[in-house]
Amino acid sequence: MFSRFQEVVQQGVERKLHLGVQLSLSRRGRTYELASGESCAGEPLEVDSRLFWLSAGKPITAVALMILQQQGMLSVDDPVSKHLACFTGKGKEQITLKHLLTHTAGLKDVRTGWPEADSPQILARLCETPLQDGWIPGERAAYVPAATWMLLGEIVTRVSGVPFLQFVQEQILTPLEMDQTVCVHRETAQRLRGTIQMYDRVAGEIRESDYIDRMFKGVASPGSCFAGPAHNLRKFYDALRFSHENGKEILSAESIRQMTFRHRENMVDETFRHKIDFGLGVIINSNRYGAKTVPYGYGLNSSETAFGHGGSQSSIGFADPEREMSVVIIANGRPGEGLHQRRFRQLLAALEEDLLQLD
Repeated sequence: MFSRFQEVVQQGVERKLHLGVQLSLSRRGRTYELASGESCAGEPLEVDSRLFWLSAGKPITAVALMILQQQGMLSVDDPVSKHLACFTGKGKEQITLKHLLTHTAGLKDVRTGWPEADSPQILARLCETPLQDGWIPGERAAYVPAATWMLLGEIVTRVSGVPFLQFVQEQILTPLEMDQTVCVHRETAQRLRGTIQMYDRVAGEIRESDYIDRMFKGVASPGSCFAGPAHNLRKFYDALRFSHENGKEILSAESIRQMTFRHRENMVDETFRHKIDFGLGVIINSNRYGAKTVPYGYGLNSSETAFGHGGSQSSIGFADPEREMSVVIIANGRPGEGLHQRRFRQLLAALEEDLLQLD
């Protein structure tokens, strides 16, 4: 089973793109789990091994905000300044939560001081940051990988009255039985260091990533701190693909429809330099702009309604309601953007070949 997929994984090992890859797939009521390759030299990668999700975990924070909206505690149309009083001046009064979630706010991607800075210092720097020159919120798009998610995590904390990670644990991770999911930051360093591996391709060789030390030194980053086995993230997408999964509802059907609607459409992302459509914190299938070129895509056969998010040079997670499937693929190697995009297009194409054998 999944022989073609495993063949492409092995090719990546030989090319020193990664040591191993996890796959978790639910499709038409059946679930499939696969771990191929190694966690580290001489140690097989298991389906329960924890791997970094990086930005593939961003939709968790987006769902936290949607839960608060369901509870009547905020609206995605609220100005950010309504919840963060310091976020005023320099043109920022126009920025709404929706602008942050769709990456159309125009806030400069400044150095926040992370991982050395603490949360108040990071927030202060973001509140001092002006808009990009000539930018009107909502009229242009540029993916900001970290800064805006620090703002969103702080809003979850202030509106809910409990720390961000506690809110996520109680409202999302525990109800969905994502019991192996952890947030990697300096307060969890002693417990987790050495248990989660990630590698970078440097000068043609695979080496332990320097980013691991940064994760363990910094405060929790709501846009990139989550880690766990692929099947935990797949449970999350199953819950968004249905209005509820086995009775474990985290969002209403209406909230899911709002989250996965194309709020940002036909706009060139000035970071990725490609047209990419966004819902609220999720990337909507953008094959219409070039299925063979769109970054962090969901495969040539994905439907128009597929939605999810990628993780930097390492992962993809998405739900495809029309095809009745959720897919998460996580590699433990970051080989650079170009190699990563080609690798994952090949992995998704190989997966499609294998799915034909299941039909």
